[in-house]
Amino acid sequence: MFKNPHQQLSDSKNNDYDILSIGNIFVAPIRLLPNKDKIASVKGLNDGDIIGIRADLTNGGRALKQLEKAGLIEIDPNAGFIPNKTDITKYNVKIQFREAESGLLYCLLRDLSASVLNAEYAFTVNLDPYKYSIFSENVDPKENPFFSELVNVIAARTKDKDNEVCKKVVEAYQTPEVEKVLNELYKGAYIPVWEGAQSKF
Repeated sequence: MFKNPHQQLSDSKNNDYDILSIGNIFVAPIRLLPNKDKIASVKGLNDGDIIGIRADLTNGGRALKQLEKAGLIEIDPNAGFIPNKTDITKYNVKIQFREAESGLLYCLLRDLSASVLNAEYAFTVNLDPYKYSIFSENVDPKENPFFSELVNVIAARTKDKDNEVCKKVVEAYQTPEVEKVLNELYKGAYIPVWEGAQSKF
């Protein structure tokens, strides 16, 4: 199964079983996508504008961190990787939030000023998130201290970590062929990060 570290930890706790990473696959930067009828850049956001973010704690907190990077808000540094709205210490622009699942956020975008979203949903509506976004998450491990939290992995039950089938799944994914597909088809939306991959951040 494909997981990020927070999903992995959550599943372990909620389902009372142990899972662990058996191989890195990619990072998927989140992006601030605008309602083009309302704004064309981050600077176009004004007091009262509504920004959509994911409703779940992990992705919602990750979105808040990017809005901080974009200069819209300031967050208590003690909040760590997944802050919530109560950790906002200052609004540089008095934006409001609409929380929903990713698929719904795309549908709601026409009623919002912008949304912070994963690229996967953009492709389902034939939207190039790389070209369309007005702010993108920096996932360069040299610059992002939370890089390890962003890596999607292939996870398995701890007791199956040496299972030959699991190993073959990892080997089948971590190939130049898969890397080529990710780079050419998704153009920066999914960045390969396994050992030996030619990552371009």
